[in-house]
Amino acid sequence: MPYLEYEEYYPKPYEVRLYFKPADGRRPKPEELANNKLTQAFDRRSPARKPLSAINTTQKKLDGWELHVLYVKGSSVLEVYKKTSDITEFEIKHLLVLQAGRSFWQESTPEDLPDGKFSALGFQLVRDDGQLRAKKLGSRAIMIFRTQTDEFFHTAQQKDQTQLAPESIEGF
Repeated sequence: MPYLEYEEYYPKPYEVRLYFKPADGRRPKPEELANNKLTQAFDRRSPARKPLSAINTTQKKLDGWELHVLYVKGSSVLEVYKKTSDITEFEIKHLLVLQAGRSFWQESTPEDLPDGKFSALGFQLVRDDGQLRAKKLGSRAIMIFRTQTDEFFHTAQQKDQTQLAPESIEGF
């Protein structure tokens, strides 16, 4: 997940929650979630290579949606909707309508930003009121996030890199 690389910059207090919604819209059963693979979203290590005989085939892949939500001070600032199969254009449009409020979405890129505005996460869509940005993550996920959060990540990362630059070139 792209948002995890900015974890050191998250304002405190923050919390990342992971939810699951089956494709048929019903509430998932506890036994379905007991052997799920959702915890892999937070595992930053490469998967261990196991011989085929050691792979657990009883672990079923859940069909539906993962929802990753970054909460800062109790408010959602970033959401990733990830489907176990490809997301259709209709589903993307529906997710965007849910987040449109009294505004609408338009195509845009970081290159379209005015002077003094930045993006750490990148985006392909911006809500017309400028409050939200969205980025498709391959064919199975879309990330919707506050513009303020995106710009905060950029500023924090730039400040960090500026402070580290003299140290990294010391000795030349």
